[in-house]
Amino acid sequence: MLALFVYTFFKDFTLMNDELYSYEGLLVLIDCLNQMIDVSGNRQLMINTSKETVVEAYEVAKNFLPVEIINSQLKITNQKLFRLKVSGKCTRSSSKYCLKLCPTQLSISEQLLIRNYLSDSKYENLPLNHIWAEAHRNGLHISINTFYKYVRHIRGKKQVVEVKGKKHTTVEAEKPFQILHMDSTTFRCMNGERVYVHFVMDNYSRTVLGAVPSYSSKSIVVAKNLMDVIIKYKLRNKPFELYCDDGPENHGYVNELLKDKKIKITKIVANYKTSTSNNMIEAWNKKFKWIILKKFKINSLEHLEVQLPKMMDYFNNLKLPVLGTLSPNEAIAGMKYDDFDIKTKMAAAKKTRLGQNRLLICNIKAISQKLNHNCELN
Repeated sequence: MLALFVYTFFKDFTLMNDELYSYEGLLVLIDCLNQMIDVSGNRQLMINTSKETVVEAYEVAKNFLPVEIINSQLKITNQKLFRLKVSGKCTRSSSKYCLKLCPTQLSISEQLLIRNYLSDSKYENLPLNHIWAEAHRNGLHISINTFYKYVRHIRGKKQVVEVKGKKHTTVEAEKPFQILHMDSTTFRCMNGERVYVHFVMDNYSRTVLGAVPSYSSKSIVVAKNLMDVIIKYKLRNKPFELYCDDGPENHGYVNELLKDKKIKITKIVANYKTSTSNNMIEAWNKKFKWIILKKFKINSLEHLEVQLPKMMDYFNNLKLPVLGTLSPNEAIAGMKYDDFDIKTKMAAAKKTRLGQNRLLICNIKAISQKLNHNCELN
């Protein structure tokens, strides 16, 4: 790095009597380094990743060379140098960049709001993308990528923000109650009891339509759950597809129920042979265990029977990233993301953010001199 060379050269250097010779020799070496750096095309990257070294070398070099020569050789302007000096010094911004110099970053109030969401026990069971969805709908009008970026700033860059799973091909409905999914999952309660929960879910809205807890995985329990959903949502004479796996719980009484001529269900057994997928409800089973059960700590089957309606109501009103921050209940009611005019609100938030950051009273000179400082709104 050119700046590192200048720093090393001047660190313990005292000009001798032959000052001109030393000066010209230095410029020859700098020209050579400049040519190599220009060929690499990484000058700005090298400067940005070695800010402290550049600033320190620049300050030392000023004792021996005119500022104009240094700027010319480093190909750096006074404005760029000033920004390097204040970079990473702001104590109010989680990014450590001066809010006044970089006004497009989130305002102090927005950054504080993110911190509050991350520390709120109400959201501790949710993954980060679900927290973003809740915050986004509640007034934090930023993109999910911006949210992730500030989480990294707040929690540390080495923090793993979000692990994205593999994308699977699945069926997609065009409206509610066109495609339903049915599956069962099992887990152990805190007292050690092993229980089953049988689910029916709507494909379009991700709404959990029915959930029945039981010690048994027999098809009679599954059939009762399905029949309860049909009655509750008046689906007896409405045609729809039912996706399920080939487990024993989806045979027997379930097949007998489907023989009813008044129930117009097309049962589809999802497996690799038919190139069909039941991934949507499989993903829900994981959410049930890692999100819902994390919030509702279930002691026993008796406790589960009491809490299960509350658990389903909690999920069905949860803002989901996969639904564009809509909740399942909103989606099944026919609401759209555009109904909330979020894009307009995001544009307004950006404008407000710029105004707030530009009105900050910031002692930039103190920052550049490494003095204590604070930012306050004008």
